[in-house]
Amino acid sequence: MFPLSSPYFFRNCLYSKFECGNITAEYPFYGGVRGEECGRRGLQLLCDGSTPKIEILNARYQVLSIDRDNRRLRIAREDLINNGFCSPKVQTSPLDSQLFEAVYRNLTLFYDCQDPSLNLSSSVVFPCNVTDTTRPSYKNVSVTAGNVQPLGCVANVTVPILQNSLDRLLMSSLGLKEAFEEGFDVQWKEDREACRQCKDTGGTCSFDKGNQTICYCPYPVDNWQEAKICLYNSKSSPVPSPPPATPITPSRGSTFNISMKWKVTIGVVGSTVVISAVFLYLTFIWRKKLRETKFEGIY
Repeated sequence: MFPLSSPYFFRNCLYSKFECGNITAEYPFYGGVRGEECGRRGLQLLCDGSTPKIEILNARYQVLSIDRDNRRLRIAREDLINNGFCSPKVQTSPLDSQLFEAVYRNLTLFYDCQDPSLNLSSSVVFPCNVTDTTRPSYKNVSVTAGNVQPLGCVANVTVPILQNSLDRLLMSSLGLKEAFEEGFDVQWKEDREACRQCKDTGGTCSFDKGNQTICYCPYPVDNWQEAKICLYNSKSSPVPSPPPATPITPSRGSTFNISMKWKVTIGVVGSTVVISAVFLYLTFIWRKKLRETKFEGIY
């Protein structure tokens, strides 16, 4: 259970990183020692041995690279790499449109078509080369350009791919397995302006439960779970500066009152001093006469 403290989250999220293999990630990702309070829901990174991975809509992908400046994540479908592209278990796996924008091409794989090369000059056929006969498998896979669809196919699956990989596939200069191993790019969605404003005021960025950008501050703030920048209060209004000191110019009446007060004070003090001096003088004369009277009585 984490303490409800913005400075705690600030320190934890500012200095922690996800590290696995050759991948290092910070905001907006989380995973490993980087707690879930530091990233956006759905952008959790996992470390399997030395292989970084991410799970998107129940499909697992290997993370090949992270381009923070362009918000691009290069990933590859784990099932296509590990199980091959001829398995009937291969399914179309959509990506979360709330998290990612598509910067890739969709490739449709057509399985066991009756005559994949017939009247399809823009198609390429890849044999499955099944070695394990105990595992179910298709016989071949057809790849076509554009919206061309072969007839008589038993199944089809749509998978994302790099544009460059697709071009080389259609030129028969790249194998299908190698194309999947190269992965594809997605661009994560992020409110960069909100995060910039947070950082400019000394904070570090994260997300609330609604996946809206919030700002963790190095010092306690009101309603820190909703804070957008560190110099703002809970209502996102600037903290007012102290008003400038206004010089007091006394009016004529107030000047008169002040003078009278000083005169009265001086008069009281002066009278007290005079009365005290007279009292001391009379006391001195009385004591002197008393001593003289006693002295005469002796003689």
